[in-house]
Amino acid sequence: MPPPNTMRGICGGEALGQGPSESTFSRAFDPFSSDNRPQAIHEALIKTHDGEKIAGHISRDATAIHAREKAVAKARPEEKTQSKPGAESNGGKRGRRRKDDPPAPPPEPKRLQQQLERDLEANLADLPTLCDWGCKKNSNLYDLADAAYDAKQIREMSARLGHVPIIDDNPGRGEKREFSPAEAVRYRERSAVERINSHLHEQHGGRHVHVRGPVKLAAHLAFGLVVIAAEQMLRMLG
Repeated sequence: MPPPNTMRGICGGEALGQGPSESTFSRAFDPFSSDNRPQAIHEALIKTHDGEKIAGHISRDATAIHAREKAVAKARPEEKTQSKPGAESNGGKRGRRRKDDPPAPPPEPKRLQQQLERDLEANLADLPTLCDWGCKKNSNLYDLADAAYDAKQIREMSARLGHVPIIDDNPGRGEKREFSPAEAVRYRERSAVERINSHLHEQHGGRHVHVRGPVKLAAHLAFGLVVIAAEQMLRMLG
C-alpha cells in the first residue's frame, strides 16, 4: 500500500482529511482479498501471455514480510522429567523396558511427511496463517532451492511431479555434495527469485503493509506480483 499522502492522491483527495483513513481503506480492500481476486488476475495474466511456454526453472526462496500483526506467543513446551532411555515406553517408570511391555508408539509425523500423502488443497489449508517469526502447481523441469529446502520429503515431492530437484546440500546434515558442472550452471538461475523478492519489497508494497490478516496480506502482495509480471512482459516485448 502506498504512503498516506500518495494514497490520498490516488483516492482523489488533495488536502489533509479528504482521503480515507487506513482503517477505512482496509475495510474497502476486503472485497478484493476475500475472493482471491488479485491471485486470479495474476493467474489469468500468466496463462494468457505465457500459458503455452515451458517454464524451465522454478526457483524458491523465503522472504520476510513485516505485517501489522504482532507475532503470536507460542505455548511453552511441557516440562519433561529426566528419565533413563526406555522409561517413556515403560509407563514413565525408571529402568529398562521389559520384554512383555508394548512397544513405544511411533512419533507423530512432521508436516513435510504428511504433505507427501495429501493433495495441494489440503496442504495449503494446513499451512499456518498466524503471524510468526521464521527464517529462511507447476509445469517446470527443474526445482532450484538453497540449503534451507534440503529435505528428503521436498526432493521426493519434486521427483513425483516429474521435476529434477537441484537443491543445495545442508552441510549440517552430513557431507556436502558438490553440483555437477551442468547443475551449477542451472543453479545460478535461482538468483532471479532473490531479485524478485527485493523488487517486491522496495517497489511494490512488500515493505509497507497497512492491512491485517493473512487473506488481505496475501492479496496485498499478489497485487505487487501482478505489476511485476506485467513489467517483465513489457520488458520482453521491448
